[in-house]
Amino acid sequence: MSNYKALASATATLRNLLIGGLGINDVTARPLDLARKNLTGDSVNIFLYQTAINAAWRNQEMPQQVKAGETGQPPLPLCLYYLVTAYSGDESEIKSQEMLGKAMSILHDHPLLDADEIKATLGDVPDSTLHEQIERVRITPQALTLEEVSKLWAAFQINYRLSAAYQLSVVLIESTRPTRSPLPVLTRGKDDRGVRSVVGGLPILDTLRVPLAGTFDLTKLPTAEQMQFVQALPAAQWGDQVALIGQNLNGDTVSVTLQRQGKPEQLDAQVVFASESLIIAQLPKPTDLSDPQNAQSQTVGEVYPAGFYLVTAFVKRGEEVASSSNALMLALAPTITFTPTSAAAGNIQLTVTSAPLIQPGQRASLLVRDGEIVATASTQPEANLTFNLNNVPKSNPGEYLVRLRVDGVDSIPLDRQAKTPKFVDSQILKVT
Repeated sequence: MSNYKALASATATLRNLLIGGLGINDVTARPLDLARKNLTGDSVNIFLYQTAINAAWRNQEMPQQVKAGETGQPPLPLCLYYLVTAYSGDESEIKSQEMLGKAMSILHDHPLLDADEIKATLGDVPDSTLHEQIERVRITPQALTLEEVSKLWAAFQINYRLSAAYQLSVVLIESTRPTRSPLPVLTRGKDDRGVRSVVGGLPILDTLRVPLAGTFDLTKLPTAEQMQFVQALPAAQWGDQVALIGQNLNGDTVSVTLQRQGKPEQLDAQVVFASESLIIAQLPKPTDLSDPQNAQSQTVGEVYPAGFYLVTAFVKRGEEVASSSNALMLALAPTITFTPTSAAAGNIQLTVTSAPLIQPGQRASLLVRDGEIVATASTQPEANLTFNLNNVPKSNPGEYLVRLRVDGVDSIPLDRQAKTPKFVDSQILKVT
């Protein structure tokens, strides 16, 4: 593996190669504008004008550096681009072209840099480890366009001279970050049983449904196929039942967890029915304890706000470790009341009470009439939010549907016990 001195070592090796082949000592590695400084005889200059990342090695771990199961750090893989220019001591272009042709012939017959050749430059570049690199450094001619050549020479504000471009690739500079190595494995599974085979396949969740009424009749449950056509809502509320439809969902023990998006805490939902393709889960009520094992814990409504939750099923069969399904997104809507429910036109102040509480950092807004009113951000959990409806015109009295949107989830304004969909009266503001 090479270290940060690899660039200098590659240049020195290329220089030594040309010195031995051309039979002259004046092979320099200088910028173009200094190539002839203090030189009057024949000379050749090699100029490293560009470096680029080698895409093939960009995310590769170093061979023989990382064992199975370890996470290595990819090296810095570089392609080096050189410009070779010949100069004649008598300013003769014929002589310069002769030297350039010979230099190109040397590089053509020497497409790989040998480890011993690189090691011979340690006197010029001490402590370089390029010669230890496993991947060989290759010399490849490069074709530059007239525009690229013009820009390159113009940058140094000197006259153009006939030159040849070459690429040296690849130079691998070792990362200084440590490799991550896990501890050796002592046992594989329970009692060192090794790899386990899962009978019946892993549980898969395809979709979820929230019934309009909030609960299912467990004595007359539809099949998973029929459940697709049950009248459903886009969001649930705490205390509702949720149908999870999928595959391989039955087992000796079936459980369902909810995890608020972006948060580590998890909450269990009670499984009231489970079959091969259907799970009915009962969401906790907002007044239930968030930790049933701790009588002093806060309620669900105080800890778990409205928003989006990830729902995951866990199925355990026999002595197998419980298998987890994929996660589905469940929208959890707030339940609201507000006062006053009727008011005269003009400026109206509404106080909206939400369950669960609105947590700090959540975005809450009131949807009324044809607009949205964003609530002021709070630094502590809030149950009551105040909104001002300004300039409600007297010429437009009537009934206005009121909804609360929390983190993108709207409250449900429907009468969930009605046989046909209609708005519930408690969610309507009457303006006189």
